[in-house]
Amino acid sequence: MTRTPNLIVTLIILLAGTLSAEATTDSSLPDVEDSVAAWYVSREWVDAFSIPEPDAEASEAPIDNATGCCLIIRQEGRIIGIGDAMKSEGSMLHRAARRALSMAQADPALRAIPDELLAEVGTRLTIELEVSGPMQPLIGRSPKEFRDDIHPLRHGIALRWNDQWAVKYPSRLRVTNRWADTSLLDGMAISIGLDSGLRDSLQRKDVGAYRFRTIDLAQAAPDAPPQLVVGGTMTQPTPMPGIRDLVSTRDSILDHIRQRQWPGEENRGLVGSYEPASDRYDPIVATAMDQGLTAWALGRVAQSPGASRAAREAASDAAAQILSSLLAREDDASYDPLDDAAILLALESNEVLSSPETERIRRERRTRLAEETERWVEDDGNARRGHDLALASMAIAFGGNDEDRALARRLADAAWDRTTVEQQVSLLPWIAWTEMRLAESTGDHARLKSIDELRHLVLQRQVPPGEERFGSELAGGIVLGKMPADVTAKSLRPIAAMASMYSDDRITTAQERDEQFSRLLLAMRFIMQLQVESGDTSIYRNASRTNGGIRMALWDSRMPTIAQAMALVALSDAIELLHVDSSDLPPGEGLY
Repeated sequence: MTRTPNLIVTLIILLAGTLSAEATTDSSLPDVEDSVAAWYVSREWVDAFSIPEPDAEASEAPIDNATGCCLIIRQEGRIIGIGDAMKSEGSMLHRAARRALSMAQADPALRAIPDELLAEVGTRLTIELEVSGPMQPLIGRSPKEFRDDIHPLRHGIALRWNDQWAVKYPSRLRVTNRWADTSLLDGMAISIGLDSGLRDSLQRKDVGAYRFRTIDLAQAAPDAPPQLVVGGTMTQPTPMPGIRDLVSTRDSILDHIRQRQWPGEENRGLVGSYEPASDRYDPIVATAMDQGLTAWALGRVAQSPGASRAAREAASDAAAQILSSLLAREDDASYDPLDDAAILLALESNEVLSSPETERIRRERRTRLAEETERWVEDDGNARRGHDLALASMAIAFGGNDEDRALARRLADAAWDRTTVEQQVSLLPWIAWTEMRLAESTGDHARLKSIDELRHLVLQRQVPPGEERFGSELAGGIVLGKMPADVTAKSLRPIAAMASMYSDDRITTAQERDEQFSRLLLAMRFIMQLQVESGDTSIYRNASRTNGGIRMALWDSRMPTIAQAMALVALSDAIELLHVDSSDLPPGEGLY
């Protein structure tokens, strides 16, 4: 299939806009226009589904400033061919295509296709072409010395011994849910003949480690044009999302959670965290705490005036199914008192499901949790983390009587006291909601100042737009460490409480509102960046299971159950806030 030059030119312009002006002239990247042209040459070879003959080298698309390339061929997300080649081998695109197509032609499923239909197979496949830029030496006598020079989102990694190369492209690493880091180097050393692994090899003049940047082009469907892959997705969120963007993201997460409901006749609630690289759930059945917190998050959506009736009903139905499973489950060896905390929160946010039986269970679990957590407070040497104390305090704080509030106060104080200032971010979001609840019910606002100070600490760690070291893709995330690799879905815990803190006049003054609102929207943008949208699923093994899910990081495709719950709450609260003050909607236009 031949594309017109005008279409190619249009795509180059679009891709250049995605990359930004700096990136298109960045000497560490291969030429954008050449990379797009090479993608189309590869597409034509795959359409024909025949290994290019040597004379096809005449159609080789030279790529300025490139050192190698990797071609991946997929059939509905399933990888059937991978091939890579270095420029030093000569005709790198041709060699990579031959290797990928040879592997594809040997695929058992494709070999079973009748010969008369085989000619059409190539047009039903999708391709991804990643082109590497110049190799940049990593300086150091050991990997520890240059570990921080490798960005998990930007770089591939390579190792050279004389003229032997081991190259790890980000697209190929993503297949097994890996990313560039120094832990790969030892295995790479063995693969090129350094029998003792890396050890002291980096001190030799004939051995060198390198990082490199790439342009990665993939497509959403076999007949779709190439799109730039950034952080494992082809669709990028707007710099500052509006309410419709947030609604779409929330509803996609809701659909993703519903897709995780136990498929068998026996109701076991939810399956566990999803791993797209292996297309498996681990554990098979989600833990009681994860299920309880997910039901709690769904209950928040079901109560939200910012959700449509369809979304509220879907959330309520899913929460009911999860709670039905949890309340019927017998405690086993894996029981943890925090299971009770999660279930109590789920029952609190799903009052519509209340019955005499659920009220009996609520009383029993609250009594058991109170007895257990009293021991946590009394035992100063207790190994319970501050995070656990904060979660338990929130579950108890919503109990409603003076005895519950007094215990919640002691638990919250213990959480503060047992957590260093540097680690207090780990208490969020639970400690924020606990303190706001206790301040409302007791009139004691003393700890709200601590919440404001904690928020200030979080916002100091929020990645700003255009930050060069971390990258614009991570904007809005929270750096829970020091490096770009520390900006992950763990950010969702502090982010989840941002809308509540913004709405509380006791924490956010009128003078702070504009900045806090911008910070909140920036955090919502980060959640959107973590999501795999429908247009991205072609580069994953199972489109339906991946669609809408929130990943552990932009380079880590695992989709933890708790990350879905935290994102759902954060978005729901932000939408409710925007629903009350929908300044981005035209006059007279409703949300739905």
